[in-house]
Amino acid sequence: MKSILTGILATTLLCFALPVLADDSEPDFKLVNMTGTAIDGVFISAPGANAFTKNELVAPIAAGTTFQVKYSSPAKLCVLDTKITWDSGKKSEIISAKDLCKADKITLTIDTATGKASHTIE
Repeated sequence: MKSILTGILATTLLCFALPVLADDSEPDFKLVNMTGTAIDGVFISAPGANAFTKNELVAPIAAGTTFQVKYSSPAKLCVLDTKITWDSGKKSEIISAKDLCKADKITLTIDTATGKASHTIE
């Protein structure tokens, strides 16, 4: 009886854990740069690990444009940190622990009064 309950528990836990893992396709999202300055780097890391991948961009993303970012997911995770670096030398921005598997589009903006970057995920 104990082994049956253990099997059922393990199967149930596995079913809940599976949505956190990415599928085998190459993950991607659209990055919309509405900041007024070029983005020269997009880096991906497991949440809180601060171990970012190589730059996922092949060229800077000009202000006012959209770029399809295809990235390497550490250990096939979906919930990841994303670091954005700016062509202007502005301090890098980290978008913490977001489910990039569900993100079709991330739009970056900068509040002109404060200079603080923000994002929306769709």
